[in-house]
Amino acid sequence: MDKKKIVVYGLGRDFQNYIADIQEKFQVIGVIDKNIERMQELESLPFYTREQIRNVSYDYILISSRKYEREIKEELLKYGIQEEKIIGISDMIGDSYSYITVEISDRCNAMCKWCVTGRKNRNGESCIPFGSTGFVSLEQFQHFYKILIDKGVIKRGTEISLYNWGEPLLNPEFIQIISWLEMQKQCYSFSTNASILKKLPDSLRVSHLKDVFFSMPGFSQASYDKIHKFCFEDICSHMIEMVEEYRKHGFQGNFWIAYHVYQFSREELALARKFAESHGILFKPYYPYFNGYSMAMEYLTDTMEYQMLKEAGKDLELFYVDEWLADRPEDYSCPQTDNLVIGTDGKIKLCCVIDKNCEGNNILSLDEIESVEQIREIKKREMNSRICQNCRKYKIDYWANTPKSYEIE
Repeated sequence: MDKKKIVVYGLGRDFQNYIADIQEKFQVIGVIDKNIERMQELESLPFYTREQIRNVSYDYILISSRKYEREIKEELLKYGIQEEKIIGISDMIGDSYSYITVEISDRCNAMCKWCVTGRKNRNGESCIPFGSTGFVSLEQFQHFYKILIDKGVIKRGTEISLYNWGEPLLNPEFIQIISWLEMQKQCYSFSTNASILKKLPDSLRVSHLKDVFFSMPGFSQASYDKIHKFCFEDICSHMIEMVEEYRKHGFQGNFWIAYHVYQFSREELALARKFAESHGILFKPYYPYFNGYSMAMEYLTDTMEYQMLKEAGKDLELFYVDEWLADRPEDYSCPQTDNLVIGTDGKIKLCCVIDKNCEGNNILSLDEIESVEQIREIKKREMNSRICQNCRKYKIDYWANTPKSYEIE
């Protein structure tokens, strides 16, 4: 059956993410965008102004921007485009998730003091569930992916984050997994502490990779000795090499430094920003928080052990917390309702903030999925669980999902 001919309006992130899904369903005959530079980048497709579109033969105009869909539709109607000729990308996406997390490694090699995984490492405790290797194999990942695609849970434009509690580059099949994602034209991203370098095969292009985040606790060996406990020079060297290599392999997304502003690393911020700018890395400083539901609850309910609280007072910037949480909007909606988190065991988790061993964290196995509507209904129901109620009550949902940025003067 012949595909319907469409003109795409909007060449931003939604278009870039969902282009494979769009081309699978429609024949794209042209594009429109207010940003002329964006249109000129697409040499293979003709681009039109809103005035010219009246003289083009097409079946539909597809608005590929969820954020500005209503605004663009009203604009097109004013130009005399018939309403039945306008469709939005949200119609095409339906109930599928735009962002999910698939944990591919339960293991982490960092010693982050204020992360539940890092604290276990410091205490010599295992982060790996009983009976697990601690990693998702390529075969397991393919099984997860097939279920998610077949049941309509994700599209190719869905961004799959390969990180939650573990370091993804520790996975021995990391390169095979991202190579396979590239073959599927699937959008993905990952975060790393940059302690490990993995060379990309000469033939691999990482054109569907959207973001790479480097997590940093400071910009000196002294700061690294306090938190990650890596060699600082090695970390900087690895970041530079990764930026250069991934760019050579077709990466057009963004590199970010997620800079954690501790009391002891605040003065190093200017050096870190200069490093980031000199290597084409975006710089995102923010105040770190207690990374894990259990620690945050202990702090906010005044049940944290004295020694731990004393250490936190020396490391973390906590002066702003009470005022920050007091500003949480009454109608605040936790973004975890629209995020799907899948563990290495193939089970859907309550959210990305809950410690792995918390009771009620597992809500459904991927093998039990019947439809995306089923998942959304279960997620909606679980929002009334005891954990979620406490999370809202003590405003952990706001703290974890809206960390306070550090304002650079």
